[in-house]
Amino acid sequence: MGKKNLVIHLMPFGLKAIGDNPVPRADLYLDCRSVVDPSWKATGKGSSGTGDSPLLQWEVKESSPVAITSFHRLIEATIPLLPMRRSGDKDPYEKPFVVACMCAHGIHRSRATKHIL
Repeated sequence: MGKKNLVIHLMPFGLKAIGDNPVPRADLYLDCRSVVDPSWKATGKGSSGTGDSPLLQWEVKESSPVAITSFHRLIEATIPLLPMRRSGDKDPYEKPFVVACMCAHGIHRSRATKHIL
């Protein structure tokens, strides 16, 4: 019982891609619009690749180290707060801790950030 059982799920999503779909439920939302869009930096004109590409992930790591470090620290700081958020649960760490990485389209920045974290 306790933090040793905690599973963290990271999921990307796009604000413009939501349409009629609701914003996904999560314990923490990270706004990845603060990182450099790797699709533009990698090619200078946009890319058909996604944040699942190691090249685009490398671009995010190289271009936005402060944002990535801040996201990591925020996740670490939020985990101890789960008992307050899940006060009715027997073990607040039993259910996965869901982190939603969001950007405009959910294709480049949010996916790359998910993989890096």
